[in-house]
Amino acid sequence: MIVTLLLTEWIGMSKIARAEMLKMKEQEYVLASRKEEIFSHPVHPYTKSLLSAIPHPNPVVEKHRVALTYNYATSDIDYAKGTEHSVGGTHTVLATDEEFDAWTK
Repeated sequence: MIVTLLLTEWIGMSKIARAEMLKMKEQEYVLASRKEEIFSHPVHPYTKSLLSAIPHPNPVVEKHRVALTYNYATSDIDYAKGTEHSVGGTHTVLATDEEFDAWTK
């Protein structure tokens, strides 16, 4: 059996990868899932900001793309207080109950 590990900070590159993803932020995992679930239904604000930064190949769409910003220092997220929440399927995210409720509205 051959196992390949793709480590990248560019989440767009991970679209070519198969299987599961584990997203890290500040040395804590913030979500784990099959990549299809993350790309089709992002929940964590950090993931949403990364996905919004992926350039679109259509220049008309790209011209109007708005990238979201995320700043951990000002986010008031404390990963030490979070617990693993199921988004659906294999998609889980680390958050407090309040954060998870706000992110999934």
